[in-house]
Amino acid sequence: MEKDLINRARKKDAQAISEIVQKTQRKAIYFAYKVVNDEALAKDIVLQSYILAFQNLDQLMDDGMFEHWFGRKVSEQLLNQIEYEKNSSLNSSFYVDEEDRIEFDANVRNDKMPFKFESFMNVQKIQDTTQSVLNLLTEKQRLMLMMYYFENMSIFEIADIFGVSENAVKDNLAYARKKIMNTLSDTNVRSMSFLSWFLNDQMSKMISCHVLVDTIVEAIRCMPQQVGIYDNMSGILGWWLRKTAISKALIVVLSTTLMFFILGALSGSNYNTIVKATEKLDTLESFHIKGVISYPDNYFEYDVYIKNTDNKDEYYSIATSTVPEEAGYYYVFHYKDDQCQKYTTTTPVDFNSIDESQFGEYLTPSFNSSDIEDCYILSAKSYYREKAMFKPDTYNAACLRAAGRLEHNDENFRIEALDKVRILDKENINEANFEKDGDVKRIKYNLALWKTDNSNEIITQQKSDSSSTIEIRDGYLTHLEVNEPIEDGKKYYGSYLKMDFIDFVE
Repeated sequence: MEKDLINRARKKDAQAISEIVQKTQRKAIYFAYKVVNDEALAKDIVLQSYILAFQNLDQLMDDGMFEHWFGRKVSEQLLNQIEYEKNSSLNSSFYVDEEDRIEFDANVRNDKMPFKFESFMNVQKIQDTTQSVLNLLTEKQRLMLMMYYFENMSIFEIADIFGVSENAVKDNLAYARKKIMNTLSDTNVRSMSFLSWFLNDQMSKMISCHVLVDTIVEAIRCMPQQVGIYDNMSGILGWWLRKTAISKALIVVLSTTLMFFILGALSGSNYNTIVKATEKLDTLESFHIKGVISYPDNYFEYDVYIKNTDNKDEYYSIATSTVPEEAGYYYVFHYKDDQCQKYTTTTPVDFNSIDESQFGEYLTPSFNSSDIEDCYILSAKSYYREKAMFKPDTYNAACLRAAGRLEHNDENFRIEALDKVRILDKENINEANFEKDGDVKRIKYNLALWKTDNSNEIITQQKSDSSSTIEIRDGYLTHLEVNEPIEDGKKYYGSYLKMDFIDFVE
């Protein structure tokens, strides 16, 4: 995908959006159709995926990876649809023994090699047999199979989207693989590599593969920029309620299936509710955080005032703390993507009195200076994003890469650890229940644990004895309390922190 097209689409260029849709819709619709076996529903899901993708295009970190990133968006919407309609479990009753898992792992490379037909193979029989087996799988197993063999997603990516362990993904793929290979035992097919060929061949022959491009363009161009009463509603439904005149026109062209799909997706999971509440803080003009951080041998309180800009990864913050050597000082920060500027003053300062000329050079995380820790912790924005959503922002990700290089000689190590924990904690959050306390929604859950073994491999544990509490009011994150796991007296990724989000300015 040309990067120029993506840049133009970010600016809501109708021609660029149309070109991107034209280049990607056939694969997306075929992918969705193979999972749900309903052409109209597949098109509705893809249409919704496009709207959500273009609405959140700023989240795409590498413009050259749009097609892969969009494949994830379609997968997420398919999963939402399956859970809404069927409320189905991933692990249907099936048995996978150790030999099946070993065989799956042993054949990973062969199964992804290009497939070559031999003259003695009965192509039609292979195709018909394969399709019959796919029809017997659950929708979630078909989705997982398509993600792996058609979209070429990794086991880790699939586990992340499903919110399950990597072993659960492997078990389902191993089961599907064994079922298909056993059924094809008399066709001389010896590798699952034929499945990618089969799927791509079917896709190339698909005739009906168009979504309503004009609808997508109109939806993206009319997305509101300001915060409104319906902004706690996700996706296009909230937009419809804000833009009544346009919604009436769109309801005519969008199918009833999509309406029910969007309504079902609105409720989302507990984890998605927390993500939306955390990201909604970025829509405020400014807000105040009163925080506490406690270690076994240290304790301090801090106040951080954050002012947003139009770019969620560029913002200003002013911080004070009770650390003795910092008493009486005001720390002023400017963040832009993965860099930070700062200056320190003893003169009281607010957002109207920030002196831009005092900012020094941009700091890039290296962990060679206390400035880096200040930028990370006292900013609080990077800090609460990681602790609430387990998602590093651009600055936090740069910090984690620096820590990985320093501690493990691998810049992706800490990010990989965080990603593994996120999968487990998404499950932990979704298993818990929100409690209502007046206009406050509160959820408490146990956190996952990660540590390393002697070979520096990351070991995870589903639940520790440590807990976290999150509160949401009016769709915003308002309280975060995290008791981070400690095992055998060794702190693996923190201790105790508490943040209260107050003084919202919309």
